[in-house]
Amino acid sequence: MQELHSRNQAKDRELAEAQQQLRQKEEERARQGAELTRSEETIRREQQQVQAVLAETQQQLRQKEEQLRSSEALVADFQKALQQRDLEPTQRTKTQPSLLQTAVPHSTPVNIKPR
Repeated sequence: MQELHSRNQAKDRELAEAQQQLRQKEEERARQGAELTRSEETIRREQQQVQAVLAETQQQLRQKEEQLRSSEALVADFQKALQQRDLEPTQRTKTQPSLLQTAVPHSTPVNIKPR
């Protein structure tokens, strides 16, 4: 009987140890789950921040592209004006009137007296 009682006590101790280990494992899993949840939240926040920075960068890029197109148009206009300026005087009068032609209306006769 004493031996049976000792064996029961040993089994009870083993059972208590197993239950303690099970509780510890459950607590560890709960901690890991909480850490995982925190990690997931951190990742979500970081993704949102990255997406916000990306959206801002894309907007800035679109603005820079628009500025570049505007600058390219100005450069093209300037180059065209330079080409017009550099044309021979005879060619210029065909496409662009000289200052004298624009200053005097065509309906007004010009009397130039020879000297």
